Amino acid sequence: MANLTRIQTLLRAAAQRPDGAILPLPDGAKLHRATARSMLTKGLVVYGAHGAQQAGEAEHGLGEGLSITAAGREWIGTGQPAMTDAPATTEAPAMSSAEAPAPLRPAGKAAEVLALLSRAEGASLAELVAATGWQPHTTRAALTRLRQAGHSIRLAAEGDRRAYHLGAEA
Repeated sequence: MANLTRIQTLLRAAAQRPDGAILPLPDGAKLHRATARSMLTKGLVVYGAHGAQQAGEAEHGLGEGLSITAAGREWIGTGQPAMTDAPATTEAPAMSSAEAPAPLRPAGKAAEVLALLSRAEGASLAELVAATGWQPHTTRAALTRLRQAGHSIRLAAEGDRRAYHLGAEA
């Protein structure tokens, strides 16, 4: 399914719900990380517009808290982004740290890494390598990608042990 068609499918389903929630996904539809970012950047969806957790959000995680906006509702009718007086930009609007959305929760091995990092003792590089089966350089790269996605990851020395910890979300 092309990204444009995927976005239209997701937004049409969300527009039918009273709370405008993206989740649960329509049958056969998938929400890719790039699609979620694209919809957020274009202002078609927002985080946290509905309070109740939808079925399937806990295990899926990616679309958790996403709801359609008025611009999203307009877009599904025309297939084009809503026109505004503001100049077009590829950057998301600046937000204060208080209103910034939480980082997207990854799935698969990256989710396992986050679970290990969130433990009180954190996780050493060797523990992360053993849990994921990745090479050390790949594990460090995954930690960098998680940081870039907004997760606060720090390395702390605890005696002879160096461990990565998941801090407060950015």
